[in-house]
Amino acid sequence: MDKKKVEDFLNGKDSVKGEQIFNKWYDSFPEVQYHAEIDTQLLQKEVDRIKNGKQPVVKVIYFSSAWRKIAAVVLPLIIASAIITYSNRSALLNVFDPVAYSQSAVPAGKRTQVTLADGSIVWLNAGSSLRYPENFKRTTREVYLSGEAFFEVARDEHKPFIVYTKNLAVRVLGTSFNIQAYPERDKEEVTVVTGKVNVTGTSTSNAKESVNLVPGQRATYATTKEVSAISLQHNLRTEGVGVWRESKLVFDGMSVRDIVLTLQQHYAASVTLGDSSLSEQKISAEFVEVLPLEKVLGLLSVTLNTCYSKEGENYVLGAEACRSVKKESN
Repeated sequence: MDKKKVEDFLNGKDSVKGEQIFNKWYDSFPEVQYHAEIDTQLLQKEVDRIKNGKQPVVKVIYFSSAWRKIAAVVLPLIIASAIITYSNRSALLNVFDPVAYSQSAVPAGKRTQVTLADGSIVWLNAGSSLRYPENFKRTTREVYLSGEAFFEVARDEHKPFIVYTKNLAVRVLGTSFNIQAYPERDKEEVTVVTGKVNVTGTSTSNAKESVNLVPGQRATYATTKEVSAISLQHNLRTEGVGVWRESKLVFDGMSVRDIVLTLQQHYAASVTLGDSSLSEQKISAEFVEVLPLEKVLGLLSVTLNTCYSKEGENYVLGAEACRSVKKESN
């Protein structure tokens, strides 16, 4: 295989194919300065630093063609200090040992289940997508989520399981948890049902944030704040977490704005909010039966002291005509 050929080349064995692959990777780096003479003491110092788990400090690489294979041993990490960021590491690995990915996308009004190569099971909610490797051959099991999913992760202490959303990295060994990270919403949430979960910020505003969660805890990252932080909720009821897998609805202190978005995705219907004053009101409700949209809107209308209307194919909660209803009842 190509990886073996590259290893043979770096170990000094004759491998034309391995040298071609290495040269292709090597030549892909821009603006690296080369000098005819090599500082062997400096190179050895960098090797020692890397072996001790420290970041290399050299930003200009010195070597001649005779030292090319020696430099190759530490070149990826040395160059990394100058031009490669953490997010590029997977792409760098793919040059030598490509990973084939699959993607599952779920339309509005639907839900689906995906079984990963390690036996982990993922349920995807309406309007969600998951990108995942066909085989987990790295030292970590990494998947990428947009939307909402419930994970039951197969335990593997040697290969942590990491879910990346737009703003968070959720790291586990083996546990069950729910992630809600729809791009059109103003927050991302991670709720733990079993096991332990680490949640770390990945965006520029929360990159240093990291929290550990146990069952009954939820981490929330608000995406609209200028200075965002990951907040924690404790002592949550886990029975209602992920019941959307059974087409049921649970609103746990959810804003009316987010409820409207949930109804749009859950029923694949056009639902809008006609009264902006209702937008930030919080509602907790659990629908133990699978109900039609009209029934749910009717119950929400009673709770909010308003009504809903249907205008063509669009449902409007708190429509203009409903405000007179609200005034009369006050």
